[in-house]
Amino acid sequence: MKGRRKTVKWLCFGLVYILWLILQTSFFGKLTVAGAAPVLPVVFAASLGVFEGAKRGAAFGLFAGIVADALMGSVGFFTLMCTLCAFGAGALTENVLSRGFGMAYLCAVVGLVVTEVLRMGYYLFFQSLSAAGIASHLLPELIYSAVLAIPVMFINGALSRRFAQRY
Repeated sequence: MKGRRKTVKWLCFGLVYILWLILQTSFFGKLTVAGAAPVLPVVFAASLGVFEGAKRGAAFGLFAGIVADALMGSVGFFTLMCTLCAFGAGALTENVLSRGFGMAYLCAVVGLVVTEVLRMGYYLFFQSLSAAGIASHLLPELIYSAVLAIPVMFINGALSRRFAQRY
């Protein structure tokens, strides 16, 4: 019975993640702020790393990244970032920091900053775009994503607590 409950828990996380991706690509993708759309896969993966631990978070981060890469047309970038952010956030909260909403938010924002800096470097060196042009797009994207991280954290935390109490 315990295995079935774990399966239900991870199916719920997967369905919620797919819902967030659909919202990101359809609704929030059209509702841009300063021409920027949010980037939620890293936020979702980092929060699961905090709430569920490094190994389980990284496993879900791998899934989240593969799905995000498939939907967003990137080649492995989100797979790498989601996996590393989830594992790093989980390892920090297992060994150094306390678990909770604040830590999940902090880890998600740090993951977003690292993701945006790496994307900025890619655009700067491989796409020959200007640093000012890149920053003017990525900074609003970072802020937009950080604001939308709040409901992601609440939902992931609530699901994690729900299954921890009942199952």
